[in-house]
Amino acid sequence: MTPRPPRARIAAEERGFSLIEVMVAVIILGIGLMGMAAVFPYGSKATVSDRLISSAVDLATQKMEELRTKRYSDAFLTAGWHPSSSGEQVGSNSRFTRRYLVTDLTGAMAGVKHVEVQVTWASTNPDTIRIVTYFRR
Repeated sequence: MTPRPPRARIAAEERGFSLIEVMVAVIILGIGLMGMAAVFPYGSKATVSDRLISSAVDLATQKMEELRTKRYSDAFLTAGWHPSSSGEQVGSNSRFTRRYLVTDLTGAMAGVKHVEVQVTWASTNPDTIRIVTYFRR
């Protein structure tokens, strides 16, 4: 009979993870998760900002489309600020101020009106979007 090879004995320190190794791993994982969690408020802030910009563009486009249905000589297209220089409160919770400026062009562009619709709102900082179009006789 051939002798059996001796069983390899596993030393006590090689049987698994020590408590210290587990704690170090948990701390490293925790630091990584805290770093990821710190990014979420910035993403949320950007989402809110983008939503406000989209709403402002929609409100400006609505007004521009309304103006496109008017005749060149309509009172809505007289030179100056409309409905007034302070604008009108629009949107959810009247968060946005919308106004438009009509300018009669002269010279080579006589017979053309420059129309700029502005929508302003305040979140962390006041912001404004503008869209422009031209009307001709």
